[in-house]
Amino acid sequence: MAQLTLTFPYRSPPGLRKAKDLDDIPLYPLLNIKLYTERHKPINFEGLLDSGADGLFLPKQIAEGLGLPKIKRIKTSGILKSAMCY
Repeated sequence: MAQLTLTFPYRSPPGLRKAKDLDDIPLYPLLNIKLYTERHKPINFEGLLDSGADGLFLPKQIAEGLGLPKIKRIKTSGILKSAMCY
């Protein structure tokens, strides 16, 4: 089987892309993601490629658009902040 090599551009998080001082902004490997549902237009967003992640996190609007149920409320943290999630 041939080995496939993929490269991903490193970019600043969306909330920091308009910052004036670009020298101190962290860069992350971000993927362009497109999700499809049967009834709606495709949903486009960026995702962090994190090989050390303990879980998968989706923005609330994406989860609602896909009709995913809320299961358990937990505290989590990610790029730049922490929050309560489901």
